Amino acid sequence: MNHLSNNQLLPFTAEQRRYLNGPLVLHNPGWAHCVPDWLTSAIPAARLAQVQAEVEDETVRNLATLEEVCAYLYTASLAFPLDRDHAAIYLWATGQVLSRQGRVTSIESVFEMLGETGVHCQTLTNYQEHEVLCVLQRDIRRSVARHARAPKP
Repeated sequence: MNHLSNNQLLPFTAEQRRYLNGPLVLHNPGWAHCVPDWLTSAIPAARLAQVQAEVEDETVRNLATLEEVCAYLYTASLAFPLDRDHAAIYLWATGQVLSRQGRVTSIESVFEMLGETGVHCQTLTNYQEHEVLCVLQRDIRRSVARHARAPKP
């Protein structure tokens, strides 16, 4: 991950700076070699966009990105079967990230490839969004910031 200089980080809080400079947090680091390179490479830019949106009050603070959620759940899925809510979040987040990264033509095409059609597959329930996804995003973010090294001057 590219570390940013202190001059580039001035408008950010100490937590945001730790988050930007923190490591990739995976459910099982033993599977890190399996995470696609394009996803690993997309995470620093996604983090920066997240923090910039926080500074501009355009998004909820202290959440990890969907790219990080995908990487985390990817390694979790290699270790054990995901429960219904985490599987739905993983598929939904993956569709969002693949579309955002220009790797598919549309979010719908991801679900079509999987043979899943209909709005129910492409949306999260309120419970999944607020009680599972947001909790996971906060946990990942805290872990990234906790394991971050201080930026070098």
